[in-house]
Parts: sequence; C-alpha cells; structure tokens
Amino acid sequence: MSLNPPMKTLIEIFWYGTLCYANTGFIYLLAHGLLADITSTCSTSDPTDCVNECAATDGCLAIQMVWGSGTCKLMNMIRAYTWEAEQCGFYIRNETDVTITGRSLGAMNQVLQNVVYPSMEECPDGWTVG
Repeated sequence: MSLNPPMKTLIEIFWYGTLCYANTGFIYLLAHGLLADITSTCSTSDPTDCVNECAATDGCLAIQMVWGSGTCKLMNMIRAYTWEAEQCGFYIRNETDVTITGRSLGAMNQVLQNVVYPSMEECPDGWTVG
C-alpha cells in the first residue's frame, strides 16, 4: 500500500513526536493549540531544550514552539485546547490520570483534565474559589 505524500508526512510527524518526547513527560499535540498564560519565552529552536526548561520551572504545564523564530513559550493556567489542523508547536505535560466521579471524558479532554487538576484539590493549581 502506498500513501500519498501529505498522509505519509502526517504519519511521520505524529510518529516523530510520539517517539522523541515519550520519555520527557510531555505529549506532542499534533493539530491542537492551547489557550493558556505565557509565563516566559526561551531562546531555542530545539523542543527538547524547551521541554527540559519547562520541566525545571515551577508551574509550567506546557510549551509552544514558535517555529522559525528560535523561541519557545512556557505556559501555565491552561484553560482549553483548540483544534487547529495546521498547528504543530504545542507540547503538554503527561500527568497521571485524574478521575472525577460521574465524569467520562474523551482522550484530549482527559489529557487536559490531568494537567489542570494534578493536585486533586478543590480548584485547579493556581486558581482559587471566589
């Protein structure tokens, strides 16, 4: 079976992201964006360097690579994800599954819930009741 070039490229991109970042504790979000606060910007064009910087930074939950600019953004306070077919620059922490009684989620919503509620407190990390 032969794949047309766009499909082959898509599969290669997905495979690369899955393999290269599986041991970093981050998930590569192919075709998804994140609505979140940007805490700082780093000068690097290497996603591994940016992921390592995020992992060493308190409160950092995700990164966005700004391809072609030599920068990446460290992110926290994640509010939502977006479907963006052309997007390929976001990576999010891979946290242990957080379950909430009576809630059943799809795969992407589960990833988001895991990173927003890792402490299992009343409110997401960084948020307060009010």
